[in-house]
Amino acid sequence: MHAQCTIFNPVIIGTTSTSAGVSVVGQSFTATSGCGNLYISSVVIYSITSHTDVILTIFEGDGSSGTQIYQHGGEVITGAVNFSLATTIPLVSNVQLTAGNMYTFQLSFPSGNPSTFQLGKVLADTYAGGILYENNSGIGGEDLTFMVNTTNTSLPVELVNFDAKIQDAQVRLNWKTASEQNNAGFEVEHSMNGHDWETIGFVNGNVTTTEIMQYQFVDMYPDAGVNYYRLHQIDFNGDYEYSKVQSVKLEFTDNASIFPNPAQPGSILTIGGLGENVESVMLMDFNGRQILQKSNVNDESLKLDLPSYLPIGFYTLAIISEGKKQVQKIVVQ
Repeated sequence: MHAQCTIFNPVIIGTTSTSAGVSVVGQSFTATSGCGNLYISSVVIYSITSHTDVILTIFEGDGSSGTQIYQHGGEVITGAVNFSLATTIPLVSNVQLTAGNMYTFQLSFPSGNPSTFQLGKVLADTYAGGILYENNSGIGGEDLTFMVNTTNTSLPVELVNFDAKIQDAQVRLNWKTASEQNNAGFEVEHSMNGHDWETIGFVNGNVTTTEIMQYQFVDMYPDAGVNYYRLHQIDFNGDYEYSKVQSVKLEFTDNASIFPNPAQPGSILTIGGLGENVESVMLMDFNGRQILQKSNVNDESLKLDLPSYLPIGFYTLAIISEGKKQVQKIVVQ
């Protein structure tokens, strides 16, 4: 059973127009606590002009500088003379809305397609701290009318926490569920720009349970820069939900040298060019298991004795220094 939570009251109490010819228009707002932590299922847009190929983007934060949590395009907005004829844009997947957090709904239009919107203002007590954006620039406190339809019942998985942290040259993802219903599991997705996603792993769910469950996934080879992560929760019947997006920033250096590489089991690795204040040097196998570790290295070079029993294969040497990480591949043959 679904319920409707109106973040923006659709009663027209006045109108305001955006400028003619703008290609991006948006509205920021802070979710009201009365709606709780729910899931957006659709957005209602009122406009007196019609548009095609419109892109809807939702950011967590004020304006487009926030973290993108949803986007899809190809929408058609039909001009209407009253709010009852407004266009409803169904979301491809539900998006979680957290009470007290700020969000921005943004509409982008094809080049040369003027977006002369005339939209109703909303009641003052339905949200806090919103401004109108044109071409990604805030222009004041005028209000565009957005109505958000959400669901608050019988979610297959109640996700109560999801975070990403850098640890031992890797990114550790941890999440927790309060209950699960028909949960097949979680695809872990990774992106370097917050738009294009790829699946990097899968964690089995616990089917149906009312107990708190803890989950973990380790990205052993994150990239330099900002890494974005999200969970794609899938039911056995094919239904799915996306989590919020989490991000971490990694800085890599490439000053260290390793000799010999390739190496043999039982040989001695010489690692040069370490610099000062190296917090940790770790050798890990392809599955992320730690083989060797040296902490608080203060010399320019370091020698590591490879175990004689070390299997032939690929290994990773991770060097962490002053918040920066360097990753080197080592071949044992």
